[in-house]
Amino acid sequence: MVELASPFIAIEDAGPELKTLVERQPPSLLQQLLTDPKAIAERMLDPALAPKTMAHTVGLLLVSTTLTGAFLASLSRVEIWRAAGLLPVALVLAVAAAMGPVAATAVMAGARLPWQLLAAALTTAMTAGALTLAALAPIAVVAMSLNREWLGPLAVVGSFAIAGIVSGRRIHAVLVALAQSVNTRAGGVKLDDEALDRVRLVGRVAFVQLAFTTSLAIWSLKVL
Repeated sequence: MVELASPFIAIEDAGPELKTLVERQPPSLLQQLLTDPKAIAERMLDPALAPKTMAHTVGLLLVSTTLTGAFLASLSRVEIWRAAGLLPVALVLAVAAAMGPVAATAVMAGARLPWQLLAAALTTAMTAGALTLAALAPIAVVAMSLNREWLGPLAVVGSFAIAGIVSGRRIHAVLVALAQSVNTRAGGVKLDDEALDRVRLVGRVAFVQLAFTTSLAIWSLKVL
């Protein structure tokens, strides 16, 4: 892309091209959470970046779920402050509750993860789903205001389903990226199919456990 020369700016003072400015701008954590699992894996494995990445990820999770709870509270008789406050708590509890079964599955499958990596992987997957749900919540609210019998409920269920799919794909991609990065740093060759199958098994169990614990936490706390 070439910017037209402005008559108010001398050519020698025009500065760098737009393409150069875009290339210099590093991708944000938000972009990487949604689009680049390999970059997230590298952040987790970097001792200097891991704590900051985890803190920012949890912050995004809390903010997005607070907004989602406020939006979805308008669809029920629950107070906005209650839904906005309890939905983040429910998702954090869901991640904590899912860690035990996922860790046990990883041990039995011969793909044990350190606790800090497991917590980071589950949190990033939950955050990706929460960000997706936050983006879809206004659409569900509008659909519910138009039709509370069919269109609205389908939009709500569809929003949660899409967010769940995004979360499931993210946990799978992050676990595979973590395994490949660890193996590469250790000087090993590319993971074979048998090793990848074990990692994918852990990813599938993690997705099922997150879906179960999230549903249970939302229901037990009566968030919505």
